[in-house]
Amino acid sequence: MNNLKIVLIFSPFVTPSYIPLGIAQIKSYIKKQLPAVKIFNFDLNNQFFDNLTKKNFLEKFINLCAICPEKCKKNKNEKDNFLNHGKIFKIGIECLKDKKAGIFYDIPKYNYFISKINSFLDNRANCINANAKEVIQKGLPIASGFENLFEDDIKIISQINPDFVGFSVFCAEQLPYSVILAKIIKEKLNLPVIFGGAFMSHLDIQEFLGFFNFIDFVISKEGEIGIEEFVKNFQK
Repeated sequence: MNNLKIVLIFSPFVTPSYIPLGIAQIKSYIKKQLPAVKIFNFDLNNQFFDNLTKKNFLEKFINLCAICPEKCKKNKNEKDNFLNHGKIFKIGIECLKDKKAGIFYDIPKYNYFISKINSFLDNRANCINANAKEVIQKGLPIASGFENLFEDDIKIISQINPDFVGFSVFCAEQLPYSVILAKIIKEKLNLPVIFGGAFMSHLDIQEFLGFFNFIDFVISKEGEIGIEEFVKNFQK
């Protein structure tokens, strides 16, 4: 158990202003109970929204049009408009903080810009979900163009070199992204993968594990004690 390293992940897609308190509480609890264990928390939901302000990340979505199972050509044909939405979103993100005063949340400005690009955000989620559906339901391999969307996530995790990776799934909207990233983690890094979070308590756990054989464990209900017991018994 000494020097054990854990990565806990909060995946897209929830509102960009949501703060993942669950993994923060788990980290604090484990630090108190098992001080030798190191936990690294990553809010990939927040990172995803940051990435939507970057041209190279948005272009990865455009490249997905060639392999899209729904054959949506809209993004491909409106590349300039697509990238412009990214710029508008960046302004919305900047409205979350007043740089001069350091005050967090200028709600009216933020809501104005977010209202302008709700469909843009929904389309990004639908784009990932459509490709995830092909992999999950049809058992197809993850296409390289789709996998490229997750390369920053894999890089972050591999740099930590953890003993296992845990996903906190708060709602159903996070499940497709989490499942695909878990599959890539298993294939690329060959690490044990755990799922937990509020949404997992609504599922048939045995059926879930049987369907996703690259996910090793599920912790239901309260994660603090579940992770603690798991860590204590990890070598077994």
